[in-house]
Amino acid sequence: MKINEVMKATGLTKKAIYYYENEGLIHPMKIPGNNYRIYNEKDVRRLIRINILRRLDVPIKSIAGLLNQSVTMRELLVEQLIETNHRMNVLYHNKRILNELIVRNIDERDFTLEMMNELGLKSDRNQLNPGYLVKELEQSFPGTLGKLCAILYHDELNGPLDTEEKANAWNDLISKLDEMSDIDFPDEIKAIIDDIHGDIERGRFSHRMKTIALAAGSEDALYEELAEDIPVMEEMITEYYGNPENQRRIEGFYHLQPFILNNIHMFKETDRYIEILSGRKRKRYK
Repeated sequence: MKINEVMKATGLTKKAIYYYENEGLIHPMKIPGNNYRIYNEKDVRRLIRINILRRLDVPIKSIAGLLNQSVTMRELLVEQLIETNHRMNVLYHNKRILNELIVRNIDERDFTLEMMNELGLKSDRNQLNPGYLVKELEQSFPGTLGKLCAILYHDELNGPLDTEEKANAWNDLISKLDEMSDIDFPDEIKAIIDDIHGDIERGRFSHRMKTIALAAGSEDALYEELAEDIPVMEEMITEYYGNPENQRRIEGFYHLQPFILNNIHMFKETDRYIEILSGRKRKRYK
């Protein structure tokens, strides 16, 4: 089978299939001379299995362990069930608190540290991923590209696909990213993206942090886009830089910013789809 046939049979994007190959999860036959891949039924069945497990949020490393038989399917599923139950508990906990706040008719003046402790909230408690569409992006483009998209778009892809225009924009976005030329991510940039993406998943990364870290000290279009809705930018920068725990992120962002700008032409074509999905205009890069 050729790649287009495999895409239809598995529901995966081309980049996702190549990624799983690079991760050693599948081993298609390559034709000498032109490096074309030929996929067999075993490859397709394995890719379908991978796709199902990834949509259940099973990590790549766990799937690799299953495929190399260092863990059984039952062990993998039990482990993932435990993780899913943990996330459900977090959701239930949040639901209970939201109901209580509504019943109390809470006012913004009532938000205090005492109330936070009373409700059992902790500032370092793990939060859920930012949204369904961001998760879908990461599953469609596993690896560094998906993580970078999550970093760039996680504040803008929080709404549902509740109109035909949004649904079409989403499909076009996936197609555009899948046909995009491969980006060469140096190991240093991969490590930075992994670090920032980890902060997103742990709920320790916000639009405010991205604005400060990416835009501080810059007056280019990137600064204007990220900072245009923040009237007290200088005070926020001073506060952010004053926290020693943020130094690692600051250094990482300084390395990531020029890399993004050097490749920004590749993301220009996706801006119009992001605008439709988010419902707001994005700053145009020159």
